[in-house]
Amino acid sequence: MTTEQARGKAFLLTVVVAIVILALLTVTFHVIAIGPTKLPQQLVRLLFTLAMCHYLYRGRAWAKWFTIVVLLIGSVSGVVTGVPALGKSPLVLYLLFISSVYGLSAIALLFSSSISAFLQYQRLRGQGAGSQPVNPAT
Repeated sequence: MTTEQARGKAFLLTVVVAIVILALLTVTFHVIAIGPTKLPQQLVRLLFTLAMCHYLYRGRAWAKWFTIVVLLIGSVSGVVTGVPALGKSPLVLYLLFISSVYGLSAIALLFSSSISAFLQYQRLRGQGAGSQPVNPAT
């Protein structure tokens, strides 16, 4: 693994951990605010988030693009919903925080060359049992 790929791994892990922590907090706040009536739906959403992050880390291109689209939709809808509601509830600040993290995560996935290098490394590493990783720079 090159230095660039290692930097991408650390950056991607930061993005994944942030997404998972926010998903866990969202489930928790949802249960506190509304009660456990919709807990099964929240847990299914959490499982989808975990699966998405797993495939993203494994370097799957479809997971990268799916994650970017979902994060951008979440970010834009959070801002559109949250900005008009500023000052009405303290949870609006949490919504805007989540929207910011989602937006920044999507930007990182789109434009970070180190994340792209790590995802490429993961894809090449996953080809065939026992195959040696290929350095795309050579």
